Amino acid sequence: MPGMVGQHHRNLQFDFLGYTFKPMSKPSTKGGMFLGYDCEMSMKARGKVIDGWQKENVHRDSSQTLQLLARKLNSKTRGVIAYYSKYNKVAIEKLLRHLDYRLAKWVKNKYKKMKESYLKAYN
Repeated sequence: MPGMVGQHHRNLQFDFLGYTFKPMSKPSTKGGMFLGYDCEMSMKARGKVIDGWQKENVHRDSSQTLQLLARKLNSKTRGVIAYYSKYNKVAIEKLLRHLDYRLAKWVKNKYKKMKESYLKAYN
């Protein structure tokens, strides 16, 4: 549009199908960086996935075996990884840290001797 050059636009990003499309710095094939338009997992979708893990309350049910816990979480987690890892694997790694945290809490509740720290639960 004529007369639009130099004007600041507020809505440079939008959400669609669980992704946020927005301007991002990208590496150039010639070296250096350029500003391109790309997508990543939206904060709303990320929040829904984390809320789903919280509603499962896996960390509170210490009577379950690890196999039952894995069966309970496996299909949904695999679906999230398959859908959102196509464009940004780093964002999925950050998201899966929340699941790791939930599993560490489950280990702490199941094995009371590990109450001292989460670090022992991760090992």
